[in-house]
Amino acid sequence: MLVLFDGCWDPLPEYPIPADKKHVYSRVHNSRWVQAPGRKILEMANSTEQEMLLKPYVTSVVSHFGNDSRILLIDLFNEPDSTNGDFYGTKGKRIPTTREAYGKELSPGEKYDAVSNLIPRIFHWARSVGPIEVPLTVAIYGNDYNHKMVLRNKLHDWYLSHSDVISFHNYQAFNKGMQKQVEFLLSSDQYGNRPIICSEYMSRTTGSTFSPILGYLYSKNIWAFNWGLVAGRMQTQYPWDSWNRIYKIEPDPWHHDVLFPNGTPYSREEELYFHTYRQQERGMDQETQYSKNNIFKAPSANITKQGERRNIITHQGVIFSPRIFTFTVESQLYAAKVEACIAFSVVGSLSLVALLLARFRAKSPTGKMLTKNKQTVLSDH
Repeated sequence: MLVLFDGCWDPLPEYPIPADKKHVYSRVHNSRWVQAPGRKILEMANSTEQEMLLKPYVTSVVSHFGNDSRILLIDLFNEPDSTNGDFYGTKGKRIPTTREAYGKELSPGEKYDAVSNLIPRIFHWARSVGPIEVPLTVAIYGNDYNHKMVLRNKLHDWYLSHSDVISFHNYQAFNKGMQKQVEFLLSSDQYGNRPIICSEYMSRTTGSTFSPILGYLYSKNIWAFNWGLVAGRMQTQYPWDSWNRIYKIEPDPWHHDVLFPNGTPYSREEELYFHTYRQQERGMDQETQYSKNNIFKAPSANITKQGERRNIITHQGVIFSPRIFTFTVESQLYAAKVEACIAFSVVGSLSLVALLLARFRAKSPTGKMLTKNKQTVLSDH
């Protein structure tokens, strides 16, 4: 999945990166993530200069990768109207090391207006390259629906109405928001007939966990990308509030991430859940297929991949199928369902999902009604 623009974190990206921004804040979540295009270009709203800076980037990327079978999806803008309130906005306090970030972001109203003008133009530029095979989307996020199941945000309604594939982010526990949002999307006459992808979830400290969410999304024919794979420089094992409170030791549980740097799983329970879920889906007995004495080891150079297809649906030739993938690593089975660590753009550069675990084929995505009755087979990639 390619992500062209991003509205989260540092609103003042610089390139080349200044020396004082090359270090990360110790024990702080995502301390050097930057936005693209950032505040300065957003403030050029509807100007010729803004178009000259952004349109060639959009059209060149979409035209180059729009028919690339390796690409699952193009997310045009990650959380465009994110307020960044607790990080680069003016909400709450900061710890000493993050104090310099306070107040750098546009006000919520200014940012909303800026991206409201820009998003339709980005879609127009992307579609101007002509028919492409790869679907376009912008995800809704922030559990932006009220008790009447109506979207609070008109801009997010626009995303849903113009995306080829419905995508959303949700970091709530299964029974405190995830299930409710999925039911909202599936039951909607306007949105429920298109393939749905949860392109961000899994934050243990908020109750968003693999179990039971992974199995639930699979049962609803929804693909999912969890946030975080290996704990590293981004430090996303620390919670979002690490900008506002000091962590002297690594948190338990981790906020995001699945593996230690050496490839060892952070959670034995999660590892068993992947194995158990995989065996159940294949109709196998867990004890005969997987011994609890077997521990997932660090990846070796010899990794093979297998996949199986279920609940396949199509839209004008686009093939959508949730899959369970099995990795054979030093003779140990490690299962995960279409999950990946998402890395977004830095100062306008291309962004790639760390693991590409699925493949789309399409004729000409239009974002209109889909059918779920045609079965087809897609070779694994």
